[in-house]
Amino acid sequence: AAGRVCGLPVEQRYGVAVPLCGAGLRAGSRLVAGPTRMRLELPDGVAPPLPGSRVRARGSLRRSAGFANQVALAPGPWRLAVKSDRFLATLSPPGAFARLSIALRGRVLATFAAVPPAPDGGRRPGIALARSLLLGDAAALSETHRSALRRTGLAHLIAVSGFNVSLVALLAGWAALGLPRLARLAVAVFAVLLYLLLVGPAPSVMRATAMALLAITGLAARRIPGALQGLAISAIVLLAFDPGAVRDVGFVLSFSATAGLLLLAPRWAERRHDRLPRILGAGLAATLAAQAASLPWSVATFGELSPLAPLLNLLAVPWAALALAAAILWLGVATVVPAVAPAAALPLDWIASPLDALASLPAGFPVSLCWPGGWISGLAAALPFAAAGEGGRTGRAAGLALVLIVQTGHGRVPEPPFEALFLDVGQGDATLLRRGREALLIDGGGAAGFDFGSRVLLPQLATRGVRRLRLAIVSHADADHCLGVADLAGRLPIDEIWIPRGAVGSPCAAALERAAGRPPRVVAADLRRQIGGFALRVFADPSPMADDNAGSLVVRVDAGGRRLLFPGDIAAMRERQLVARAGAELRADLLHVPHHGSSGSSSDTLLRCVRAPLAVVSAGVDSRYGHPAEAVLARLAAAGTRSLRTDRVGAVRLTWRRRGPWRIELPAAPRALASSR
Repeated sequence: AAGRVCGLPVEQRYGVAVPLCGAGLRAGSRLVAGPTRMRLELPDGVAPPLPGSRVRARGSLRRSAGFANQVALAPGPWRLAVKSDRFLATLSPPGAFARLSIALRGRVLATFAAVPPAPDGGRRPGIALARSLLLGDAAALSETHRSALRRTGLAHLIAVSGFNVSLVALLAGWAALGLPRLARLAVAVFAVLLYLLLVGPAPSVMRATAMALLAITGLAARRIPGALQGLAISAIVLLAFDPGAVRDVGFVLSFSATAGLLLLAPRWAERRHDRLPRILGAGLAATLAAQAASLPWSVATFGELSPLAPLLNLLAVPWAALALAAAILWLGVATVVPAVAPAAALPLDWIASPLDALASLPAGFPVSLCWPGGWISGLAAALPFAAAGEGGRTGRAAGLALVLIVQTGHGRVPEPPFEALFLDVGQGDATLLRRGREALLIDGGGAAGFDFGSRVLLPQLATRGVRRLRLAIVSHADADHCLGVADLAGRLPIDEIWIPRGAVGSPCAAALERAAGRPPRVVAADLRRQIGGFALRVFADPSPMADDNAGSLVVRVDAGGRRLLFPGDIAAMRERQLVARAGAELRADLLHVPHHGSSGSSSDTLLRCVRAPLAVVSAGVDSRYGHPAEAVLARLAAAGTRSLRTDRVGAVRLTWRRRGPWRIELPAAPRALASSR
C-alpha cells in the first residue's frame, strides 16, 4: 500500500497504529481495488511515520469480522499489519504545516510528560483530564473514568469539537481586549489555527475551525455571521477535499449536533422562556436539541441512550469549560516556567474530582436505554425530544407512548420460554440464559482496549428487557472470557459474580472487583444452586495448581427438562479427570464445545460421556489459532453431534418450553464474512 499518513499515531497493545489515506494497493504485479483509507499497524520498536508524509508499506491486509448478533456490530476498519521497518519506506516528507504541527504537539506532550506521577505512583487525574480535553487523547484518562463518562452520556466532553475551538477563540479574544478590534480578531484567528495544528485534522475540529474562521471573517467585514451558511460551507469544503468523510461517524455527529443547536435550540428556548429562568431554559434547550438532532446516528451506531444526559450536561458543560480553561492556562504557565508545572497542576486535580463522583455511581445509574440498531429505532428515540418542543401535550404523550412501546416489547406471555443465547463475541465465549426477568451470564467475551460490555453485550441484553443479572459466571481468567463481564459490571447491576480459585489475584479478578465495587465469589469446590427456573451444577477443579484453562469452572445447567454443559476451556487431561469424577452427571442435550474447538479438547472420552445431540462452537472468524480444528469437527460428527459455529452463522439462539422441543434460531445468518482474504 502507498498513501499519505493522515493523522497522529495511536498507541495499541502491541505497538502503534497510524491512519493512511488515499492508499493504492498492489498484490504482486497486480493493482488491487480496495479501501483507500486504512490503518498501518506497526510493532513495538518501529518508529511511526510522521503525519503528512507519503509512505509505502508491505504487510497483511485484514479487518475484524464484526459481531453477528441480533444487534450487529459492523466489521472494523481495514488494517495493514507491517512486521518490521524493513517493509516500511518514506516516499516524501511531510509539508511545512505538518512539520509545524508535529513540533507543536511534541512540545506540548513533553510538557505533560514532565509532570511527575501522583504520590501513590498512579496517574494525575487533573493532568489526564487536561490532556484529554486539550488533545482529544481519551486514553490519558483511566478506564474507570472513561467508562463513567460513557455510561452517563458525557463522553462527548473529552472529544475535541466545536466546544473546544469556541472556547479557545473566546479566551484569545479576552486576552486581547486592550487591542484594536481587527487586532483582537487576528489574535482569535491565530489561536484557532494554532489549536488546529495542535490537535490535528479531525472532522469535528475541521468543521468547528471552518465555521469559526467564517464567523471571524464576517465580523471583520462588519457583517452578521450566518451560522447556518457557515455550517453548509464548511460541509461542502470538507467533503470536496475528502468525500469519504461522509461515512465517518464523527463527521456526521458533529454536523447533526451543530444543526440541532442552530435550528432547534432557539425555538425550544423561546417556548420555555416563561417557565424556566432564561439561562436554565437556554441551556436545557441546547443540550436537548444537540442530542435530538444526532440521535438517529448515535443510537444506530452505539445502540444506547442515556435519558439523564441532557440534565447532566447542564452541570457538566460549565464544568468542562472551567477544566479546559484551566488546562489552557496551566499549559501556558508550564511551557514558560516548567519548574512550577507540578505545583500548578494541583488545581487541575481538584477540578477533576467530579470524575470520581461519576465513577462511584452504582451500576445501572443513570438508566441507559438500549435500542435495536437502525433508522427506525433512532427516529423513535428522537421523537420524545422533538415532542418536547413540538405538538404540545398531544405530541409529548405520543412520544412517551412510543418509547414505552419500544421498551416493553410485545407484552408478557403466561409462561415465558427458556432461552439460551450463544453470542458471537469473536474469539471468546459468552452465553446468556434467560427466562422472563431471570437472567444469567456464563462468560462475557472481551478484548483489551475495547469496551466489550457496552458495545456488544449490553445491546443484546437490553433488547430482551434484561436490566439486571442474577448471576455472572467467569469460567476462568482469560480476557476473552472475563473482560466483557468486567465491562458489563460497571453498566448493569449483577447480583453475584463467580470465579474459579485459579483466577484469584489475576488482572481479571481485579477488574471485576473494580467494576462491581465488591470482590467476586471464589468457587473452590463443587456447588449446586437454583436460580429461578435454572438449576446450576458447578464442577470446580480440585487441583490448586491448575493453570487458567485447566482450572476452568465446568457448569451444567438444567432447565425445563433440558440439560446444557459448559466446560470452559478445559483440555483432554481435565476432561478425563472430570469424566472419572462426574460420569453420568455430564450427560447433556447440548454441549458448548470446550476451548473454542481446540484440537487439544473435545476428546472422545468426553463426547462419549456427554452424548449431546447438539453442540455450539464459539470461535472467531479466520481464527489465528485454527479454531475450530477439523479433528474436533470430525469427532463431533462421528459421535452423532450436530454442531453450529458462531464464526459461520453468528449468534445461536435456542428456546424451549417445559418438556418441549428445541427451537433453533440464527438471528444474524447468513453471516456476511469480512475475511481478510
